[in-house]
Amino acid sequence: MFDDVAEYYFRKMQTSPSFIKKGNTTPISDIYVAFHNEPEIQHLIDKLDQGLRLIRSEE
Repeated sequence: MFDDVAEYYFRKMQTSPSFIKKGNTTPISDIYVAFHNEPEIQHLIDKLDQGLRLIRSEE
């Protein structure tokens, strides 16, 4: 589970993460994204591609 996701659920459950032990991390996670096949969505797809290219260039 990603840290941000865990924090969200801890807040939602109004509980403390202090009893959870963090295990080993993996360097790679596959993420899949789906968009509606509509022309007005293309700018969002382009922004995502731009952001992913930026992240890869910083590795």
